[in-house]
Amino acid sequence: MVQVDYDKEDLSYTATAVVGVVNPPPPDGAIETLLHSLELDSVQIKWDAAMGGAIEPLGSDMLIATPWGKIALARSDGRVEQVGGRVPMNLEGLQGRPGSAGFSSSRFRVADILLRQQSEKIWEFFVTHHYFTGECVLFRLSSTTILTEGGTPSLSPSWKTVFDADPCLDPAHNGERAGGRMLTDGPDHLLVVVGSHAVSVLPQDPNSHLGKLVRVDIESGAAEILALGLRNPQGLARDADGNLWETEHGPRGGDELNLLEPGGNYGWPTVSYGTPYGEFRYDESIGKHEGFVKPRFAWTPGIGVSAIVVNDKRGFPLWEDDLLVASLSGACQAAECAGHALFRIRRDGTQVRYVERIELGHRIRDMAIMPDGRIAALADGGLVRFISLFDAQHAN
Repeated sequence: MVQVDYDKEDLSYTATAVVGVVNPPPPDGAIETLLHSLELDSVQIKWDAAMGGAIEPLGSDMLIATPWGKIALARSDGRVEQVGGRVPMNLEGLQGRPGSAGFSSSRFRVADILLRQQSEKIWEFFVTHHYFTGECVLFRLSSTTILTEGGTPSLSPSWKTVFDADPCLDPAHNGERAGGRMLTDGPDHLLVVVGSHAVSVLPQDPNSHLGKLVRVDIESGAAEILALGLRNPQGLARDADGNLWETEHGPRGGDELNLLEPGGNYGWPTVSYGTPYGEFRYDESIGKHEGFVKPRFAWTPGIGVSAIVVNDKRGFPLWEDDLLVASLSGACQAAECAGHALFRIRRDGTQVRYVERIELGHRIRDMAIMPDGRIAALADGGLVRFISLFDAQHAN
């Protein structure tokens, strides 16, 4: 066990890491799935008292952003290092403003991070996050650069605002349903799914970016709305055929796996397979998805659906091209299981054939595929689980 303490830029930070493979599971302790046996390693860092945060591979290492914008690097040997600097969010200004507890208590967050390599040693670093202007809270896409020369990555202090979603929100708002996942879209654009932030009228409003899939020009910041009617988009991934898969929270049930296409309207808040919280009314308008683009699959009861990745067979050859979806909520109770798991989705093109639930026992916030094929899963609380094929010879 290694513990590293930092106190830079008035930010106290402690990281604890498990080095290497500690107590690999015995043969009867492997996680058994339909096609593969799995084992897990862990890295733990100190986490903020908030929801959010994200991970992204940086070579063979893992870059980690905490919900309130601190950056760490988990090395392939288990060591954890702080990367100097912080995402510009003005958290202190928000916390010092009376009446802003809704955002600052747990919902003000980093939503996603993305790296794009510019040269051998320089990476462009994108972050979706909240930003307090002094009057209201913006959902923002920012960028800077990371230099990897000299062993320890360094974060440039020169941040650029790429895009601000409209509208700016009252700080008393609770900030839930933020969304924020990103993908590159060619050399000059990013795709971003922006959540509704619990303002139900905005996903159908063509003048707002909330509840939308937007295509952002990296240089100019111009944003084109490609799809609308999203509630709380938690995952975004592109498969080998170019299909764009999105996961999003429904209300009471109705978590969705969507195939996003330009011009699509996915129905929120008009339709959902879920039902309204606190309204135990059941009529012809409830629990249906008529008149809008329907999800390819929906979970009821909901699983607290979160990140999605497409497996490319490097680490799990029998899962080639399967969708892997993580979940935030629920647990096994008697014979019924909901969240706290990884869901493997076998598909035939764009049609879902079956879904396998794989128990992990944690609320999984984000996922990534490492260069060696391992699956990295970020759990709430700053635990990163590295999932690999179970090696019986190594265990013995």
